[in-house]
Amino acid sequence: MKFVLCGLSLLFTTFAANLSAEVVVLTDLQGRDVEAEILRIEGQSVRIRRPADGREFVLPLSNLSVDSQLLVKNMEERLKRVSTATITGDWRRLEVEQPGNMDAATVCGMETGGAETRRTTGVYSLHAPIGSWIRAKFETNRGQVETWVRFHGNATHWKFTLDENKVLLSKDGAEPQVVGISLREGEVFEIDFNSDPDRYAQHLCLNAYSDQLQGMAPHLSRFTAFCIRDRNPTAASVRAIAALDPEALGLVVDAEHLPDFAQSAGKKLQALSLVIRNLPPVKDGDRLTTDPITLPSLPSLQYFYVYFALSAPPDFGQTLVNSTPNLRAVYIAVGSPRAKFAEVTELDKLVHLEAVNVPWAIKILPGELIKLPNLKSFRFYSGTLDRSDPDFKSLSKIQGLIHLNNRQDGFAGSVMEEWADLGNLQELLVLETFRAIDFTKLRDVEVLRLRRSSSHHDDFEIKDLGGLNKLWFLKLDLASQDEIDALGALPNASQVEYLFLDRGTFDDLTPLTSMKNLRALSVFKADSMVREVDLSLFPKLERAHLRELNELTSVVGMAGHPSLIEISLNLPKLKTLGPPGGSPVLKAFAMRNMDDITDLKAIQGAANLTSVIFSNCDGLAPPLEIDLDQIDRVYVRGCDSLADRSIGE
Repeated sequence: MKFVLCGLSLLFTTFAANLSAEVVVLTDLQGRDVEAEILRIEGQSVRIRRPADGREFVLPLSNLSVDSQLLVKNMEERLKRVSTATITGDWRRLEVEQPGNMDAATVCGMETGGAETRRTTGVYSLHAPIGSWIRAKFETNRGQVETWVRFHGNATHWKFTLDENKVLLSKDGAEPQVVGISLREGEVFEIDFNSDPDRYAQHLCLNAYSDQLQGMAPHLSRFTAFCIRDRNPTAASVRAIAALDPEALGLVVDAEHLPDFAQSAGKKLQALSLVIRNLPPVKDGDRLTTDPITLPSLPSLQYFYVYFALSAPPDFGQTLVNSTPNLRAVYIAVGSPRAKFAEVTELDKLVHLEAVNVPWAIKILPGELIKLPNLKSFRFYSGTLDRSDPDFKSLSKIQGLIHLNNRQDGFAGSVMEEWADLGNLQELLVLETFRAIDFTKLRDVEVLRLRRSSSHHDDFEIKDLGGLNKLWFLKLDLASQDEIDALGALPNASQVEYLFLDRGTFDDLTPLTSMKNLRALSVFKADSMVREVDLSLFPKLERAHLRELNELTSVVGMAGHPSLIEISLNLPKLKTLGPPGGSPVLKAFAMRNMDDITDLKAIQGAANLTSVIFSNCDGLAPPLEIDLDQIDRVYVRGCDSLADRSIGE
């Protein structure tokens, strides 16, 4: 039966999760039927989606038959229950492929919190909640571009591409759609949405300056996310941006304009990145704090990244409880090293919290963490938790953690052991810690960052990592040669795709050739006698970063390497890059502080090279073996015989 919509309000701009996932038939007062998915109740109206074309409508209940009104009202309580389940819903895997080696992808509210790991050049492995917002950042010749896309959990691989000022996204190999548009300063909006409507996703992100919004009123309804690029928008601009009431927003705001932002309706805002500058400092001894701030009421906000350039206000926990009651993830960042630690309390009232990230100058009460029923991800630094707190020893009772970033000291070893003994870390996928525990009890760990320092760390046996059957990312600080040998002998060595060795006292990396599937190798600041690194030992290697290896004089294996995409070298004593014949797939090459390298024959013929960096390399002189004019991104600084230049961003 046909159904013609008359006098209804078409809504192309708001997204609502399909809470019912059930198609029902509604009948209006004229007896006309429509198949609809009921999204939510809005006062005396119901928001529906028509399955045939995905369009959304708001329908007054008074326009429906008595039976249809009863059907809608009976579903209301069920929708509320489903809505609560959605807030604390599942997390899914997502691999994000970016076009450039300097591009990045994160989950809003969980930036660098363990939810994302760089797998190799331009590819990120994310573990994201369904309904979260992915922030994709691109370094382009138009400057830095940022696009926000909501993750619905129905795809496992995203591939972003760029087409001038458009960002396109392909999901699981489907036809790419435009999901973002960026405008440079002063650029006029000249996009005709009607010429090729199928090319555009229903929900777009606009990356622009605030003054460019003024002449775009006819187009703004197409956008549900805005990344405002002004470093210091005016009060009028802040009010105008707040009035847009988007679903996702990235904004830098001066402290004096926070009251203007606080006027935002905020009804639809689900994800927010807020950088707050120039809060007036308040001295507290030799430390700095600041006065309280006011946020608007943001009842729909679930993902929140907030950066205080100076210090977090002392009552910020209460501000979150009052303004953002449905938060799922929060990241509180503080910029000043002189900041006084702010005690963020009442977090236990944010019952939907799944991710808490507090990297610096924030204190949290252990007892409040224990009360969070849905906590899955926790990142903290030394000083975040008070060890003298009576509840500190009870932290092992937390269940369901899948990401734990225990940086700079953190939990006592005994607490970690008890945690493992209770089985509360069995589902742990990401672990970054100074505190080694019984790794035989952590079978599911995929990403392991073992941070150690010369002053303190826990001893453990490398062989204990052999039972981690899903391990693909390993960072190990201060490795000895015995530990390098043990790594190579692990039964699961061939699973490792990313190896990061920071500092250390080894002199031979050849035992690691058992890592047959290694895609990324980073070796930094090793106080070792390694004199040569042969990249050909790792046939699937895509990314190699070697930095400050005191005795390294030779890097070979670049010529003809079948998969090497990115090379970054900072090796002051390096004498040779190996024989001529560049990798056929090499895209990015960087050299820093390497005066003894006089030619680039090792990358000559790399036809796909798109990015080069030469910094403080006095041995290089024209003519070079590569044509810099044919490369998209070029950065040259401090090289005696080469002119400084910067092409692209």
